[in-house]
Amino acid sequence: MTQIRFKELVKAVVVFASLVSSNHTFAQQAITFVGQTVDQTDFLALGFGQTAYYFPQFGANNAVTERATNDNMRLSVPSWLGFQFDISAPDRTFSPDAGLIDLGPPLVFGVYSEGGKSDWDSFTLPDGSTGRSGSVVDLATSDNSNNTVNRIQLGSNVPSSFFLRIVIDNTNLEHNPVSRLAARGDSDNGGGFDVRETLTNLTVNGTTDIYSFRYDNFVPGDFIKIQLNSGDLNIGAGFGGLMFDVIPDANFDQDNDIDGADFLTWQKGFGMGTTFSEGDANYNESIDSTDLSFWEAQFGTSLPPLAATRSVPEPSIATLLALGALSLLIKPKHVTA
Repeated sequence: MTQIRFKELVKAVVVFASLVSSNHTFAQQAITFVGQTVDQTDFLALGFGQTAYYFPQFGANNAVTERATNDNMRLSVPSWLGFQFDISAPDRTFSPDAGLIDLGPPLVFGVYSEGGKSDWDSFTLPDGSTGRSGSVVDLATSDNSNNTVNRIQLGSNVPSSFFLRIVIDNTNLEHNPVSRLAARGDSDNGGGFDVRETLTNLTVNGTTDIYSFRYDNFVPGDFIKIQLNSGDLNIGAGFGGLMFDVIPDANFDQDNDIDGADFLTWQKGFGMGTTFSEGDANYNESIDSTDLSFWEAQFGTSLPPLAATRSVPEPSIATLLALGALSLLIKPKHVTA
């Protein structure tokens, strides 16, 4: 009888451990606020946005407003970052919560873009082009917290760590998310999760700032959300652009050192390949001299920073819990003289 009860308890512990293991898969994803870059408009000089970028309503010569979020945009993204500008699509990037913007033609729904204003900052983009900045605007963030960005889908080949950089304070104090700026993550995998890094009570002065967040251990099927709040009933918050960067990794064969074999991988993929395993050190799906420069900088080292995070396993929480529970179930025998 005791033996049967013990087996039932062991089975319960195993089931519990499997449930914890399933949930722990989501708990591994993390978002960390890295820092604020203050009063900077030359993103090329900063080295920001070398993997991907989105800038709404960029370089407009005349003031425009209430335009679609993809109108006159500058977009350069690899396939592992999914932007969807069709507001009717279920995987749409921008929120429809503001409803129909009926302030004059053309009509738009939800988040809109604005730009071409002479008193807004001018940018130098990561590709070197220059022009007047624009902004997305979400009227649903007027003294209200709303996910202005509902979904930037992460696909195959997403790196295990990357930086999201959010550009604000470029609009002469018109559309700043002063009350809340939150970088968030969610998933279509196994019921989803919610991780976030939230900043409140931001300080702005009318000159562009960049807020950088690090995303770790996100996988295909996960997605990015961005929540804003202007803190003012008369102001819709927005941002002037998004940029993405990765920690370059030239350990293409994943053997924990950067050597001649990795150079041969880059050489074979040069000008033709698009993936990390073919020599793409910065995950922009283009194998070029920039990737070679990362290999040169890391040559002879054992592990670049990103590879180190990939290679070091962590103990399983489920296993530790299961072992701990079993230890409580097993009672020591008492020997009497």
